[in-house]
Amino acid sequence: MGQRLKTILIGAASLLCVPLLAFGRSKHINDIEQICRDIIAEFPNGPTLVFSGPDPWSEIDTPPLEMTEGAWAYVYAEGAGIRWLFLRQVGPGESWLEDTNYFYRQDGTLAKRQRTLSSFKSNISLDVTSYYDPDGKLVKEITRHRALDGKHENTANFVDHEPPLFPTASDVPFSDDPDLSHRLAKAIPQSPRAAAIVFSHS
Repeated sequence: MGQRLKTILIGAASLLCVPLLAFGRSKHINDIEQICRDIIAEFPNGPTLVFSGPDPWSEIDTPPLEMTEGAWAYVYAEGAGIRWLFLRQVGPGESWLEDTNYFYRQDGTLAKRQRTLSSFKSNISLDVTSYYDPDGKLVKEITRHRALDGKHENTANFVDHEPPLFPTASDVPFSDDPDLSHRLAKAIPQSPRAAAIVFSHS
């Protein structure tokens, strides 16, 4: 076999591998999206417990009606296991607002993090969706941005306030509360339930 023919065959094999790898990645993403849809479907009634904190974490009756600065989050748990965390952060003087959703597999590993940052000073809305495999490896990340008012983005004033990454459900900031798992499991035995956490932004 000549060297030129060998090179052509190797190149053809490489081209065949590309769509196969892309198909495998797409299937992985679709599987993660299905996990997220299933989690959302489990909690049609929204949160039922509210906590304030973080020093110390304490249960309150209702979340604040308004928040001019700081952060709050809803935690959706199946039994004692956290499946979904919604985190909202508000910057000083309400200069920016960011919503982040974390979706966790049943084993507690992060499957997807989706965040939307609204920077009012720069007139930019930034959307970032990140997908992770069970080992915590980033599989794919999709980033989009647009002007909040549909006009012009002021990129010179833009600051990306990236939220924290919690690779597992046990990494969330309030998971060190020794009584949290007990309260989650006890609230509605053998039934999915949710808790809302309100905490200060540092």
